[in-house]
Amino acid sequence: MRKPRSEGFTLIELMIAVVIVAILSAVAVPSYQEHVRRTKRIECQAVMLKAASMLERHYSVNHTYSGLTALPTQCPESGAKTYTLAATYTSDGFKLTATRAGSQTNDQCGNFTLDHTGAKEVVSGTTSLSASECWR
Repeated sequence: MRKPRSEGFTLIELMIAVVIVAILSAVAVPSYQEHVRRTKRIECQAVMLKAASMLERHYSVNHTYSGLTALPTQCPESGAKTYTLAATYTSDGFKLTATRAGSQTNDQCGNFTLDHTGAKEVVSGTTSLSASECWR
């Protein structure tokens, strides 16, 4: 007499599959989250460069950087805020500062600055990343 053949997976096979999925998730999720943070950082840097261009055009017409009211105040310009933008003016220039907000609060690159000379800096990051590593 033949022993009936059982169909399906054993508990051991199922547990092995669960462990494999857990290991893959442990690697993939943090990598994905860092990719999203980097994308938001780059998006804000593009908005800052756009604002700097607007300030330069304003300066070429009015011979002053201050007084431009159409500057963006957040990144992205619409939707959920990930950075707050602020401009400070000196007698001969400007400095744009992007301060982390919302989902970017824990971003390792910190806050960014961009001035009228094109100097790009990272102000308060939590790691030893340089400005060139964060401004990509």
